[in-house]
Amino acid sequence: MIFAKTGASFDVLTIYERNFKDFADGDSMLFTYPNEKITMTTGKDGNTTYVQNEPGKNLDLILRIMIASNDDLFLAGKLASQDADFPAFEFVEGRISKRVGYKNDVKFLVYELEGGIFQKNVDGVSSSAGNVDAAVSTYTLRFSLAKRSVQ
Repeated sequence: MIFAKTGASFDVLTIYERNFKDFADGDSMLFTYPNEKITMTTGKDGNTTYVQNEPGKNLDLILRIMIASNDDLFLAGKLASQDADFPAFEFVEGRISKRVGYKNDVKFLVYELEGGIFQKNVDGVSSSAGNVDAAVSTYTLRFSLAKRSVQ
């Protein structure tokens, strides 16, 4: 039997050389590759072509940050900079590091993030029924390149 271990308290997000800490509950970070790495088509007689799909290197990062926290204010300022002068906006660069254990051997799962932009405006919730997401700012960023490694 094999056991793999990790915990959210071991996840570190660094953007603009700033370590983020004001994460909300639940899935505080969701990072996904939204596009396929390879495009494949099969035609007559089973002839198949394969092409590397460059958008397969893109990564979407969704952050759930405590509303009005220092991290929220920092990200809101960067988003405002992007909106004010997009050609002059400094791309988001960063890193996600996740401490993991496998068979009692501790390693780091690392995503190096390059060429990021704010993909959407900040999502939020207004609730009179006690929905705790009303205290969360949800940021969606897209990176042109995200390299994943185990170190």
